[in-house]
Amino acid sequence: MTTTNGKIKDTVAPAAARILLVAASGNQMDEDLSFIAEIDRAHLVMLAECGLVEPPHVARLLLAIRRLMDAGFAPIHGAPLTRGLVPAYEEYLARTEGADAEGILHTARSHNDMNATVLKLRIRRPFTDLVREGLRLLAVVLRRARLYSGAVMPIYTNHQPAVPGTYGHYLLGIACALDRDIAGLLDAASDLRVSPLGAGAAGGNSLRIDPLRTAELLGFEEPALNSLDAVASRDLVLRLLSAAAVHGLTLNRLATDLLTWASGEYGFLELPDRLVGLSAAMPQQRSPFLLEHVQGRTAGALGAFVTASAAMRGDPFTHSIASGTEAMRPVWGGFSDIVDSSVLVRMVLQGVRLNRRAMYKRAREGFTSAGALANLLLEHQLPLHEAQRWAGEIVGQALETHATLEEAAKIYLRRRGISINLEALAPDEVCGALAYGGGPARNCTLESVRHLAKRWSVYRESLTRQTCRWRDAQNELAAAVAEFCEEKPASRTPVSRVKPISIETAWVERTAYAAAVRCQSTANEA
Repeated sequence: MTTTNGKIKDTVAPAAARILLVAASGNQMDEDLSFIAEIDRAHLVMLAECGLVEPPHVARLLLAIRRLMDAGFAPIHGAPLTRGLVPAYEEYLARTEGADAEGILHTARSHNDMNATVLKLRIRRPFTDLVREGLRLLAVVLRRARLYSGAVMPIYTNHQPAVPGTYGHYLLGIACALDRDIAGLLDAASDLRVSPLGAGAAGGNSLRIDPLRTAELLGFEEPALNSLDAVASRDLVLRLLSAAAVHGLTLNRLATDLLTWASGEYGFLELPDRLVGLSAAMPQQRSPFLLEHVQGRTAGALGAFVTASAAMRGDPFTHSIASGTEAMRPVWGGFSDIVDSSVLVRMVLQGVRLNRRAMYKRAREGFTSAGALANLLLEHQLPLHEAQRWAGEIVGQALETHATLEEAAKIYLRRRGISINLEALAPDEVCGALAYGGGPARNCTLESVRHLAKRWSVYRESLTRQTCRWRDAQNELAAAVAEFCEEKPASRTPVSRVKPISIETAWVERTAYAAAVRCQSTANEA
């Protein structure tokens, strides 16, 4: 059977069909078909409830769709996609249920608002995966920031040792960035609340439909305010890709630092055998290749964003294949790349071992306490520029004589009759004093970990509420379909609380209150 109208009497040319209408991979095709079926079910229930279609016709189609779903959409897999997946699906129902099936399904609906709705249903899973993996990574980073809050190492600026810090302080900085990344993803997904269904081709409907009902049955919170915007806009995808690309930049910069510190020149970090690669030609190598994959793979979301936005640029603000189809082709790989990169970085952070001695040695040999020395000299009434000049000369003498900063300072200041407590220049002592402005002092780090742990719990609850809403809608739709088919209503599984995200330690599985209490207790003891 071939769908035609008054102007079109033939199918799409085979050569064009091979390029434009090629079937998606099996899993993706089944996923899209399941979304189409869910939309049809919700739409049919609404049409019957509004009195636009007789309940027996609705029940007949609902049962046919169920049979198709139970068969895994096998009849569609072999059908020629001469004009796309949705027409093939509808043509099958017309063959099996009568020619009026297509007419009923298209009552108060178009392929345009349906495609826009399929896109939003399809994007739920990658959005959930992005946030969930981001939360898992953030949990691991916070756990290790707390654990290594006393592991002294240099803080680098311009690729040079600058001031004393800790590995925990560094990870806390990454945690702050990840916190914003997750908040950005959640904010970018706000339009996932809005259902395009009911917008028709672009101009809405004259039939008295109830778009709010279909929105609720599909897990949305409200229908679209404007029918043209509902079918024309794909900025939800762009905003999520943008947020994912920013998240990818954070992962990329973290991977770059870890790669640097795991190199033989630094020797700060060591990875276990299960996370390194070997070379037959260079048997001495232990390559942290997972991090190199992260460096390359995080470009996927950025590339997808550029491609999608370029495809939309110059497109009119209405339904368009350029925006609705072509611009969407690279999107899913871009999301998947960031999810995979989050997993790889988390594995590395969980497995990495610290060489604390090498870290501390570099903090000392890099003269990272020179700034603290200048501050000590200020206490002896030296002007700021003079104190900084003296500190610079002391560093210069230390380099010339291969002495430590403390040794060079002792000789330099003795000649000027100044005595200061040079023990305060030890990198760990300097770290302990850097307790203001978000510095690396241990108590400061622990307090910030506590604060971010509370925000982590808020994000997790936000994701939980969203997934619960989608799951409740599935139960509501199943019950409504069962009622129209005169079957026993499907039992509704309570979804008031889903199982918390499983991560590596009990610390991150506790509630925000428990995490806060533990962090505060540790801070008080310190």
